[in-house]
Amino acid sequence: MSITGGKQDAPAVQQGVYDNLQAEDYHRVLGLTKTGLMMLRKSPAHFWHWLNSESEPASASMDLGTATHTLVFEPHKWQDEITVIPEDAPKKPTSVQRNAKKPSEDTLAAIKWWDDFNAQATGRAIITAEQDALSRAMASAVRNHADVIPLLTHPSAKAEMSIVCNETVKGLEIACKGRCDLITMDGTTIVDLKTTQDASAEGFGKSFMSYGYWMQAAHYIAICRKMGLPIERFIFVAVESAPPHSVALYELDAQSLEKAFAIRQRLMETLSDCIARNEFPAYQRGVNSLSIPPWIN
Repeated sequence: MSITGGKQDAPAVQQGVYDNLQAEDYHRVLGLTKTGLMMLRKSPAHFWHWLNSESEPASASMDLGTATHTLVFEPHKWQDEITVIPEDAPKKPTSVQRNAKKPSEDTLAAIKWWDDFNAQATGRAIITAEQDALSRAMASAVRNHADVIPLLTHPSAKAEMSIVCNETVKGLEIACKGRCDLITMDGTTIVDLKTTQDASAEGFGKSFMSYGYWMQAAHYIAICRKMGLPIERFIFVAVESAPPHSVALYELDAQSLEKAFAIRQRLMETLSDCIARNEFPAYQRGVNSLSIPPWIN
């Protein structure tokens, strides 16, 4: 798979199960992911564009998710992974203020403060004091949930495990990867944390489909089994971002999981064909027919 300089700009590492691969390094390693599969499902053209595009800067919601994950699975790494903006920090200078010909003394002081702060926080997720309190509340709700405690305290549980494997599809070797929030190293269970607005079965079910969590379950289970881990369950822990931060656990039923496996295999075959032809088309060609849905009167 030829890369023209996108988000995955490091070669695939040797296949294996890694417990010491930093998140930043993992994301740079070449390998097919859940997100890649969902892009491929939209079209090979969308996949190719995504693969060769630079990674977007982390958003505030992504940093909040990182903070919550750290508190749930690796609280001992908080100081190394997260930086909280002090409540008395000066207001962040705008681009106009930074480019002003004669900025005020207050602006110059604020620019220096933020430049120093960002330099010290390099490589860490940056959150506000408000986000700090929110992440701690969500993490507490998760860690104290009766159904989650046995998973977190499993004697063989390890957090942030990176899985890398090669799968041969139609004669072509495709590198695949996934990063598990937590995996019991007896090889039976993967646990994945999702923050959500609605953790009810109906509400989370919509997110489950729209964000492709079903594909994540199939992809992670497949690559873990490929590496000799006999995964039986992929459990999603959903926690609401608003008080009382209710928590619920979900997993894909057996029939749906088999369907997800089949969709994943079909997409990987499509990718193999695209690579062999060096063509990544968008939607089907020609003039296509559309029908008025029966519910429209």
